Amino acid sequence: MASEPQPGEDDGEQPPQGIEEILLESPEIRQLAAEMNEKLGAPAPVPPGFSPNGGKTHMVMLLEQLPQMLFQAVAQALQQVPAQRFKCDTCVALRIAWVTTHQAELQAAGEAMAGLPPGDPRQGNPLPFLPEGTPPPPNVFDGMVMVGGSVKCADHIPGVSTQPGRKEFLIANGPLSSALIAEAMGQRAA
Repeated sequence: MASEPQPGEDDGEQPPQGIEEILLESPEIRQLAAEMNEKLGAPAPVPPGFSPNGGKTHMVMLLEQLPQMLFQAVAQALQQVPAQRFKCDTCVALRIAWVTTHQAELQAAGEAMAGLPPGDPRQGNPLPFLPEGTPPPPNVFDGMVMVGGSVKCADHIPGVSTQPGRKEFLIANGPLSSALIAEAMGQRAA
């Protein structure tokens, strides 16, 4: 008893299709359907990312604006953070050493300052009241570079001579020509 082949088995038959699929297999019918769609004003296929009215979808517009929006958000956040200026570590250490060494003179200057009348502009600064012969305190400069985790000013960068005749740092600010840089460094332009 031979079994009858079932549809879809390897008997050369295709499983049944919808009428649209059957009709569109013929190139003539496909061309006729395209012409009819054109005459009836049927919409053409819409590419991804575009809406049927020809404009971009909201998601595509958002994705195109995302880089600019992120840049503006980061810029706004950075503007709210105050810029920190660090003092030179060596200058601060020298000032602390000076204050420790001249503590008695500073205390005497504070007592002399206490005798000032209220509202005197010299109040709050004991330096003008230091005894004669007291050396002035060392200046504390803003740091320029970080060397090995320590902030240094131009005078305390390791390896830079502080002797007279040393080369000064050229801090480029704005467009400079190579001839101007060479002239500032004391060299001839090539």
